[in-house]
Amino acid sequence: MNRIAVILPIFTALILAVAAPGAHAAIKKCQDAEGRWHYGDHAAKECEKARSDVIEFNAGKAGEKIIEAPPTLEELNAERAEKERKEEEARRKAEQAAEDKLLAQSYAVEDDIIYERNRKLKDLQQSIDSGAATLEHLKGVLARAEKAADEEKKSGKGLSKETSETLKRAQHQVDRHNALIAEKQKEMDETTAYYDDALKRYREMKSRRSSAAK
Repeated sequence: MNRIAVILPIFTALILAVAAPGAHAAIKKCQDAEGRWHYGDHAAKECEKARSDVIEFNAGKAGEKIIEAPPTLEELNAERAEKERKEEEARRKAEQAAEDKLLAQSYAVEDDIIYERNRKLKDLQQSIDSGAATLEHLKGVLARAEKAADEEKKSGKGLSKETSETLKRAQHQVDRHNALIAEKQKEMDETTAYYDDALKRYREMKSRRSSAAK
């Protein structure tokens, strides 16, 4: 058998096998910033710089596919900011719904909020008044200790250990009660702010529910 006659069909088959995929390969074209068209298996870098859309078509298939240009850094940042804004808005709505539910479960009417606020404020005010009365007494003790210390210093004997300890204890008690009264006053201010906010939110919740029911 002629060796050429055997090899030729095999060689031809190999060529066709290699060429066949290329015959239907996707071809891309795009336009650069200066309006020039580029063609090839890959989008040209000039098109990428110009942010040009890439058109892909296949010789063996009908139609074409448009590959949009990748977003810029500014567009990516804008998309991320919008996503974060929507997530934050959803979080606030969820928190609002939870707060509305808690308010509705805690108070049947807004008078319940007012009653609870006034009761707590009354208790705090009584604590402040009691602390203030004790403070006045302690200030008297401190004043007497200071007077005794001055007299001992003037006598030339110097300040005795007993008077020094009494002075320190009296000053410590005065400072401690001043701090306690300040703490109660701060608690009173925070309580007032809390219930004022609760009243506001309760009224807003009632208004929202009333509007939704219409």
